[in-house]
Amino acid sequence: MFIELMKTESLGFQKILDYMRSVLIYMKLYKYKALPYKKDNLNEGELKQVEYCKDIILNNRLFMTPREILNDSLEGMAVPIELGISGSGIYASLGMLHPFVEEKINQYRILSLSANARSPLMWAHYANNYAGVCFEFELDINLNNIHKVSYLDHQFDTLYEPSDDEFYKAIEKSLVFKSKNWSYEEEYRLITKENKQFLDNIKLTGIIIGHKSVWAKNIVNLVKDKNTPIYYTLISTKNYEVNIINKLPTMLDMGVDTLKNIGYFGY
Repeated sequence: MFIELMKTESLGFQKILDYMRSVLIYMKLYKYKALPYKKDNLNEGELKQVEYCKDIILNNRLFMTPREILNDSLEGMAVPIELGISGSGIYASLGMLHPFVEEKINQYRILSLSANARSPLMWAHYANNYAGVCFEFELDINLNNIHKVSYLDHQFDTLYEPSDDEFYKAIEKSLVFKSKNWSYEEEYRLITKENKQFLDNIKLTGIIIGHKSVWAKNIVNLVKDKNTPIYYTLISTKNYEVNIINKLPTMLDMGVDTLKNIGYFGY
């Protein structure tokens, strides 16, 4: 449709712009990040956690992770590819990626996001068991070429001796399908083959701070001039869920505050 509009000579720029705006699909997506349990005597890895979170807040950008350092050892293997080159049969018999295929897959960078800010598993696995944070972004999934990840019981059939075009399409297909073991992540991802380290100029619309975090005051100070909403997690037996509230849990007015009046936002 858009290509046809572009071909229409009589169509003005404003109409094209209006059309583009009409197909934008904005969605709230979330990035969980770990922070240390403590502030003193931080090791190198913990210092990096702090700096990464500061960078997101101050520079409005997210790191695009190289495929080879993602935490899923099956990443990019949903479509097995067998090439007619030396050693291909040996690697295929073991179900391993041929070094040539792996080299090509490793050219890609990936930004992983989640559709769910209230996942106990995500808070435990990616936000250091509620000591970290969850950043909320509003992104246009069409404009940013963001894909919803699908989850599989089994790999697709092997692709034998593909053309160059088929080869790269198979890689990109593999990068948006994962084992069903990862389905709890409810993942959306941006995939790029460009030498691009960050997704820049993203719209940060909120920060959810884990109730075990010692960094709440630091985060609030970082965003005080940005008017970024701050929320907190609260674990409640009332609904047996991760609740998102607008008040620091240690500041609750016991006997007065309820999940309803402190902002049970129902993410």
